[in-house]
Amino acid sequence: TAPVSSSAPSGESKPEPAPRLNVTAGAESLEVAPGADDADAVITVTSLEALPAFASSPDAKISITDSAGNAAFDGTAAELQDFIPARNGDYRYTVADGTGGETLVYRFTARFVLPVKVELQNDFAALGEVIAIHAYYADGVELSATTDLNFQPTFYDNGDSQLALLPIHYATQPDVYNLSITAGEQQFNYLITVNDREFEVQHLTVDEDTTANTVGSDAANREWDEKIEPLKRVSDPQQYWDGPFLQPVQGKITTEFGMIRYTNGSTVASRHSGIDIAAAAGTPVAAAGSGRVLFADFIQLTGNTVIIEHGFGVKSWYYHMQSLDVAEGDMVKQGDPIGKVGSTGFSTGPHLHFCMSVNNVFTNPWTAFEQGIG
Repeated sequence: TAPVSSSAPSGESKPEPAPRLNVTAGAESLEVAPGADDADAVITVTSLEALPAFASSPDAKISITDSAGNAAFDGTAAELQDFIPARNGDYRYTVADGTGGETLVYRFTARFVLPVKVELQNDFAALGEVIAIHAYYADGVELSATTDLNFQPTFYDNGDSQLALLPIHYATQPDVYNLSITAGEQQFNYLITVNDREFEVQHLTVDEDTTANTVGSDAANREWDEKIEPLKRVSDPQQYWDGPFLQPVQGKITTEFGMIRYTNGSTVASRHSGIDIAAAAGTPVAAAGSGRVLFADFIQLTGNTVIIEHGFGVKSWYYHMQSLDVAEGDMVKQGDPIGKVGSTGFSTGPHLHFCMSVNNVFTNPWTAFEQGIG
């Protein structure tokens, strides 16, 4: 009996093996077999200039999920060139390529270990403005910032980056200042140009009894120092606000931000920390942004007062109200009623004194309304 042959019959060829997907990332390369779900199929990405690249049809379907299983990208190979991950970490790629009529599915992991990237919103600012500092790919990296602007920015996680805010005090001398950012072993140095701005001068007459009981009162100033000053240092690590802030009440602006004010003929000027908005007593006052009510009470200096922490040290301030509709600890949404316009504390008539600040530095509210912060 003739032996049985294990080879293919004469004239028949063996089927071609399914093509593998060759993935490169800079000097690294990886070969991925179709259909496999190999946990060891990992390629490391250390540069934005060397993102994972592979040959596929432009219509190949690509999906990418992050380490938490959240979708990071879902589109075609032609659209993939626009994908840049927001954070470092492991990203699972699934490539479904129908080249040749049969759809082949490849899976691999790209491990992003990108160096920290720092971006400044601007390297200049006028008095009273805020510069946003973003640090990307800084997950798990110790970040710190120092300046000679008498303010130390703190970085907070805001989703796509670590964000720090650098406010420019309205009394800062226009000049060029240093900003240094340390990210682990990396160092970033910048020069910040502070530009001058013109502030109006106001001569104000206030009833002497009002002055004596408020700005001229040791007890009123001591109460402010004890109850309010410590709140300036509060910085919630969560960003509650989103987008531009809301002007809390409509009305004529009677005093502008940063105005140089002389009261009752005094030769010593004070500075106006916010804007005064004239409105009828009892007009509802809205929260300028979402946040946590830090303070809601009557104090001698500013009357019925509300302070809202919006996260990262960003605060809105509301003075002189007739009544309050919130209490300390309340969480409010942008537009929620927080009180009514009045004339309590150091006030000459019904109006809302409204301020924005980053911790202890009062900033231009108009920029917060028009552009937002960060």
